[in-house]
Amino acid sequence: MTIKKRFIIYFGAIFLIFGFFGYFSIRGTTTIEDYLKKNLPKAIEDVQKNSKLDVTAQLIRYDDEVLTQSIRNYAFTGDIKWKTRYDKYLPKLFLRIEEAIEANPEDRAIFESISGANDALFNLETEAFALIEKNDLAEAQKILDGEEYTKQKDIYAAGIEKYLARRGSELDSASATSTKSIDEAKDYLASLMVFQKWGMMGFVALFFFAMIFILSLIVKTFMVPLGMFKVAAKEITSGKLETNVSINSKDEIGSFAVDFNKMTASLKNSIENTEEKIKERTADLEKLNKYMTGRELKMIELKKEIADMKREIKSKKLK
Repeated sequence: MTIKKRFIIYFGAIFLIFGFFGYFSIRGTTTIEDYLKKNLPKAIEDVQKNSKLDVTAQLIRYDDEVLTQSIRNYAFTGDIKWKTRYDKYLPKLFLRIEEAIEANPEDRAIFESISGANDALFNLETEAFALIEKNDLAEAQKILDGEEYTKQKDIYAAGIEKYLARRGSELDSASATSTKSIDEAKDYLASLMVFQKWGMMGFVALFFFAMIFILSLIVKTFMVPLGMFKVAAKEITSGKLETNVSINSKDEIGSFAVDFNKMTASLKNSIENTEEKIKERTADLEKLNKYMTGRELKMIELKKEIADMKREIKSKKLK
């Protein structure tokens, strides 16, 4: 397998694994984000809505008691401070009843009955105020103790009790019911965060091992063979032509190692052949040198013989 194919396969596998973890990490983050934007706000809104309605119901009952006590005290004492207190709480009560009617369609009929009773009570209390203003406290007290006033008070109280009975006889029970959804949302969000945490830890661990794998792959594929080639080159430079590189991988590096060893063997053979030829040429030169030296000696002897013969001839002529 070539280095290119090996790197494509290895890095492709790494990218696929990273893509897998990345997909689930992004999916987990998106799920958490969607939950925070949609489900959790809705759960909080439901809790706030239910809690606000529960509190409003309690405040409606409280405001009614304050108004009833204020008008009764005013009818018995004629003290203007009780009318002042009544006038302070009256708009609050009407506003809270109106909010309760609009808050939850399921409880609309209950609070409409309370609103009707409250309107009737307000009319009776207005008549009582008019009598008190005339200093006719006894007649005002008769209205407040009368059958119609008591009837409307019972309707009013029955509406509040009916609402609390539907929501839970006690405020604590109602609060527990209303906070159940947000508790479930909190638990679900916590489980998502745990999943996201383990996913991120797995991603970091995978990144760490991937870096180690890539580093070891680079070292094994390139650094180690390059080191072996470097050592072999130094040995060849120093004259050890029998040096070979032992790399058996089936890739470009292994193929280069085979060619390198062939080149080294070829270089060795070439140098050995050259040395052999040099030896042969040296031997031939030595033979030639010996031949030329012997020839020169013979030429010297021949020249000497010719000179001697010339001297003998010349000597005979003189005689």
